[in-house]
Amino acid sequence: MTRVRKTRILAGTALAAVIVASGHHARAEMPEGDAASSYGCRSLEEIAELQMIEGQDGMFFRILADLRLQHAFTDQTVDHLAAMAKALEKNGTTLIYVPLPTKSQVLPELVPERASLYGFDAGIATEIYNDVIRRLNDKGVAAVDIATPMRKNNRNGFGEYSFFQADFHWTAHGADVAAKAIGDRLKALPAYADVTPVRF
Repeated sequence: MTRVRKTRILAGTALAAVIVASGHHARAEMPEGDAASSYGCRSLEEIAELQMIEGQDGMFFRILADLRLQHAFTDQTVDHLAAMAKALEKNGTTLIYVPLPTKSQVLPELVPERASLYGFDAGIATEIYNDVIRRLNDKGVAAVDIATPMRKNNRNGFGEYSFFQADFHWTAHGADVAAKAIGDRLKALPAYADVTPVRF
């Protein structure tokens, strides 16, 4: 066997060894407890323009928009909304305020464990949302909790979640649950007693 041929064989063997080693290294870096991507996605947290992580059942969560917890209202914000509600009430209009829950607040059971590395805590996220609703209602603002019904009824009989798996918008099911919660809150208002329901 010539020296050139031996060199090529050795180089090819070395390259194959590097590729195999790289594959083992990549697998070793996969976080324990996190399932493989349903779509074959990798490194979405580092390289994607819109950083996200994939949870269970192929559900994607945006790191900055779905996992953030800074939704708490300051006292000033609550007071301003209360003042707006009173001003509108003087002119015969009732302010209905509906805080929109994030995907992670509605589907916490599908959020991957590593979301905690970005500060996500399902209990805190739920409490912050509930606190906003409670404080607004205490100030006379008709605030509607749609997170609780969307969380309790987050999947219909066809397997459709309240949110699209690869999108951050509501599905028809999610919109239906939210609309019913808002409708129930409207019916509880004193002014609704004088309303004659009509069908469209």
